[in-house]
This record gives sequence, structure tokens and C-alpha cells, in this order.
Amino acid sequence: MMRYNYFATDEDYFEGRDVYVLGYPGSVGASYWIRGLLRKGIISWLPSRNIEGEKFLIDCNIYRGSSGGPVFSFARRGSVALGADTALFKKRFFGIVTQRRLNYNDVYSKSSKNEILEKNLTFLAPESIAVGVVEPAKNVLALLKHAEEILNRYEL
Repeated sequence: MMRYNYFATDEDYFEGRDVYVLGYPGSVGASYWIRGLLRKGIISWLPSRNIEGEKFLIDCNIYRGSSGGPVFSFARRGSVALGADTALFKKRFFGIVTQRRLNYNDVYSKSSKNEILEKNLTFLAPESIAVGVVEPAKNVLALLKHAEEILNRYEL
């Protein structure tokens, strides 16, 4: 049986908690895809109920290619947390990035604005707002346990 002791539980989730994301954003170029790009962020929004089982938001530089990347926390070796809550410094897996949120801005030049508005045309430019949607660890754990059950049925 696999061990899943690093998966976050309800008490590990709170808004403002530091988290890290690993991903392969395409904008950095293929020459940097030899390993994942590490980015720091925070948990910025949690659902009011079922915190462990519902998608949540992180404020982190999430770009195309970050989807599927793990969201986790850890303490640096040698960190000293005098009088701090030790739960903050445990290694924890919080989930997987499933999407980034975009804002769409109207685009037009000043010289053609009236013509565009008269013809009812809309041109939009997507802008990343550095917010990612995360599938929580509890749901990832359920999937892994299900896969483990299936694999165990066919074990030789």
C-alpha cells in the first residue's frame, strides 16, 4: 500500500497560506523545460464548506503549462520557527492546478473605436490575472486510491 502522509487535511488549508507550484509554462521556452519552474503564491480563496473537497483559488503566477502542476508547502532546511505553529512548516501536498483565470479586455484603437462600436464588433485580449484553480488533495487522493485498487486486482 502506498503512503499518503503528505496530503493536506482540513486544518492545513487557510487563506493566506504560502504555497508553491511546479509547472512547465510554455512562455519560458523549451530550453528551460528540463525541470519544472517553481513559483510561490498563497491560498487566496477557500469555499465556505467542505474545504478539503472543493476546488479553491491560489494567487500565483499561473500561466499556460502550469495546469497539472502540484501545489504544495514545505519548510526550508534549517528554518527556525520559535513560537510558531509547527503545522505551518510541515510538508504538505494541497492539490493540482486545473486552470488559470483570465480577464478579457476590450481592444480597439482610438481611430477606429466609433466604427467598431457602430458595427457591433468586439475584440478581446486575454490577460492572465495570476490566479489558479486547484483540485484539492483529497480528490487526488481518492483517485490514487481507486487506481491502486484497480492495480492490485491485476497484481501477479
